[in-house]
Amino acid sequence: MLPRNGGRRLRTALASALPRIPAVGARARRFLLLERVLLADAAGDRRHGVAELELGDAPSPIVFAHANHGRLIEACRYLLDGDPFGLAGYPAADSPELYRGGLLGAGPDRPDLLYLPPRDLRCELQDARLNLDHGGLCTRAGAMVRDFVPRSRRGPVKETEPLNARWLPRSPTRLEGCYTTVWAKWAGLNYFHWLIDGLPRLAALHKIAASRPMTLLVPETMPSAWEDALACCLPEGMATQRASGWVQPERFILVSPRHISPAPWLTAEERKYLRQRVFDSLQLDPDAQPTRRLYISRSGAAIRRVANEAAVQQTLASFGFETVQPERLSFAQQARLFHEARCIVGAHGAGFANLLFAGRARVLELFSRDGFKPLYFFLCHSLGLQHDFLCGGAGNRREDFSVDVDDLKRSVDVMLAAAATD
Repeated sequence: MLPRNGGRRLRTALASALPRIPAVGARARRFLLLERVLLADAAGDRRHGVAELELGDAPSPIVFAHANHGRLIEACRYLLDGDPFGLAGYPAADSPELYRGGLLGAGPDRPDLLYLPPRDLRCELQDARLNLDHGGLCTRAGAMVRDFVPRSRRGPVKETEPLNARWLPRSPTRLEGCYTTVWAKWAGLNYFHWLIDGLPRLAALHKIAASRPMTLLVPETMPSAWEDALACCLPEGMATQRASGWVQPERFILVSPRHISPAPWLTAEERKYLRQRVFDSLQLDPDAQPTRRLYISRSGAAIRRVANEAAVQQTLASFGFETVQPERLSFAQQARLFHEARCIVGAHGAGFANLLFAGRARVLELFSRDGFKPLYFFLCHSLGLQHDFLCGGAGNRREDFSVDVDDLKRSVDVMLAAAATD
C-alpha cells in the first residue's frame, strides 16, 4: 500500500518522467493531463470541440514611465527578464502567446515598464470536462485548457506539470444544457483570487447570458464571504448549481481572464459592473467622500506579519488610523469599510482586494526587504487610486518582517499631505 499522499507523489513523478520519454503516446499524456492547448490554436479542430471562438481586439499597451515609477520598476526587476512574449515589435509581433499579455521593461533599451493586457477571448466548448475541486478544464479530447486561469508572469517562462498530475476520469458526471463558471484554481483558497480573478468575468458573462441562458457552476463548499460577493454580482436571471469532482457540460461558455499574474488590471467595463452591483446591493453612495484611516492588520495570518506591529499600530494611531482585520468581517462589512477609507496602510495581503470598492483612497503597502509584489500597484492604477510602498527589514521563513517606525512616519506624512491636496 502506498503511504499517505503516495499516489499524488507517484503521479507527479510520472508526469515529470514521461515527457522525457520519446516513445510516450498521446493517450498516456492525456490520461495524466500532460497535454495542454491554447483555444485559439484549437479553434476549428473537431476533436477539441471549440466552437464560436471570438478573440477581441489587441489592447493598447500601458506604459509606466521610469521617471514617475522608477522605484517600483526597480522593485519589479525580477519579473522583467527580457522579452519572452515577443512584445518588442508589438502590435506587429505574431507570437502565439501574444494575446495572453505580458510585462516588459527595466532593461538598457527600455527603462519604462510596459504592461500589455491580454486580449479578450470568449468561446463555447462542447463536451468539455471541468473539475471544480482543483479548477482544471479539459477539452473533450482530454487536453488541458491553458486559457482558463490567469497567465503567471513570475520570472522566466517555463512549463510545469498541471494540477500535480491528476488523471483524467473516464466517466464524469454529464450535465445537459449550457453552463459556465468563474471558479478556477486558487479561487477557493484566497479571497483576492475570487474577487479579482473570478468575479470580474461576470461583466462579460452577463451580456452573453442575455441571449443565451446558462447556469453558473460553483463548488459544493464556499466560504460565506465568497457566497455573499457572488450574490451581489450575479447577473439577473442566471442560476447557480453546485458541483464537485469532474463534470462534463454539454456546452460550456468560457470567458478568459483579463489580466496576467502578478499584474491584475481591471478594465473599465469590469470596474463599472462590479462596483455598481455591489454598491446597489449594499446601498453604498458612489459619490460619498471617504474619511477613515485604516491599518490592515495581518496578526491573524500565517505569513507576512509585521513583527513589531505594536509599535506600528501606536505610530499609526497617532495619525488617526484604526486597526482592522478584514478576514473577521463579512463581505458587506469589508466592502463598506474600504468604501469609507481615505488612507489605507498594511502589509501585502488578500484583504487589499477590497480596494475594488474604495473611493478616492491612497494606499501605503508594507513589504519585507526582498518581498515586493506589484499586484496592488497594478490594481490601484486600474482603479484610479494612488499607491505607494515601504520596504522594511528582511523577512524570515514565514516572510514576517519589521518596519522602521521613523520611515513609516515619513511615508505617512507624505501620504496625508498628498491626501489633503487631492
